[in-house]
Amino acid sequence: MPQSFRTPLLLLAVAFASRWLALGNPVLHVDEQFYYAAARGWAAGQVPYVDFYDRKPIGLFLIYLPAAHLPLRAGVWAYQLMALASAWATALIACSIARRAGVPGRGLAAGVLYLVWIVLAEGQGGQSPVFFNLLTAAAAWLVLEGEGEPPLTTVRTVAAMALFGLALQVKPSVVFEGAFFGLWSLWRRRQQGDSLPRVAVLATAMIGVALLPTALVAASFAASGHFAPWWFATIVAISMRNPPPLAESAGNLGILILLLSPLVSMAVIALRRSPHLARRPRLMLAGWLASAIAGLLIFGTWFEHYGLPTMLPASIAAAGLFSESRRGWRWPVVALVVAAIGGQAILLKKRWERGTPDQFDRVVAAVGRGPGCLYVYAGDSMLYPASGRCAATRYTFPAFLTRNTETVAIDQRGEIARILASQPAVIVDSGPFRGELPQRRAQLLAATARDYQAVARLPEGRSLVTVYKRIS
Repeated sequence: MPQSFRTPLLLLAVAFASRWLALGNPVLHVDEQFYYAAARGWAAGQVPYVDFYDRKPIGLFLIYLPAAHLPLRAGVWAYQLMALASAWATALIACSIARRAGVPGRGLAAGVLYLVWIVLAEGQGGQSPVFFNLLTAAAAWLVLEGEGEPPLTTVRTVAAMALFGLALQVKPSVVFEGAFFGLWSLWRRRQQGDSLPRVAVLATAMIGVALLPTALVAASFAASGHFAPWWFATIVAISMRNPPPLAESAGNLGILILLLSPLVSMAVIALRRSPHLARRPRLMLAGWLASAIAGLLIFGTWFEHYGLPTMLPASIAAAGLFSESRRGWRWPVVALVVAAIGGQAILLKKRWERGTPDQFDRVVAAVGRGPGCLYVYAGDSMLYPASGRCAATRYTFPAFLTRNTETVAIDQRGEIARILASQPAVIVDSGPFRGELPQRRAQLLAATARDYQAVARLPEGRSLVTVYKRIS
């Protein structure tokens, strides 16, 4: 096999092997279900932030849009294979960065570490960092200066900021990494002899390029008369979330620390002592890792997939340990093997907890098709496109109307009252869940006891899904 093909094929094999248990499952994660369902609505003519609500930037739904034009099961496979391809491409760039940073052996360990570790933290499917990490990796590659390479140029710096501008339209949390790389680039240009006025002009250009995609999106919504809902959903509502209960946040943070600490520890050790990492790449990787950790800690909710951006620079830095003496790299190899086995165990556990395609199909059959609308109080957003029924609310991500975190931005009580007054044909409820407001469930139960009949109670993972149909 030619040397140029070996690394890509090996990483492709790792990408498939690490997530094959998840491929094709329409109930892989609640977030991905919603992204796909929202993109299906957009493909059918709905207006984002008007006909369906979310705080995510438009870029994330744009990524899902090609898959949303396909039949449901093919679309699920399509978005998950797109995510796999994105993870694979990110791993390839991680290998290139590691190699340019001075890690011997084509930097293969960086890509393998990344692909294995992200599965531990919901990176087996189409979470937003799986996609925007590719843009971040490409930007880092542009900014990196390997030993003996030409100095950093204006074109490379501005191109990197353009990539971060695109990433901002996938998830705003990437701003911390973008800020670091922007400051790093300006510092390097100053070291290369650029005058302060020249650096100031470059900084202005970088900021303008980074904000350009967001400005174009804003202009597009303004031109269509929908600027106000876009502005509220993606800018204002972000600051209106209530903090989750302390116990929930602490538990989430504990899980993240457990998942990240081995990889971050390896990265820190490699940055401190690996003889293979060149000085400038070592400093850049350290700053990148610190900015990713800062971006993780500042948001406070700490869901598992929030750790995915940190795993990219940590994997590249930790690759330096795999180039040491035979005795020195034994424990990192053991850590990698344990992570790979643990990732597959986690996928099996989540499949058992969340459900299988067959279980989802039985719920879809119970919901049925028809002229009446559907309201998923608690359960799968994927039921909207799978059943073909109209949505009784624009809040198709169920947690928006049931969790304490959303009470400031959304009139939950009023919206649920409006939904129930509209008499949806079918209501789906997967049962009580952590963080649910009891008064919202009380609204549901009062309506279902009066006007609805439970036609099915079906197991889906650990949940028992109740399908209610309106009594004629």
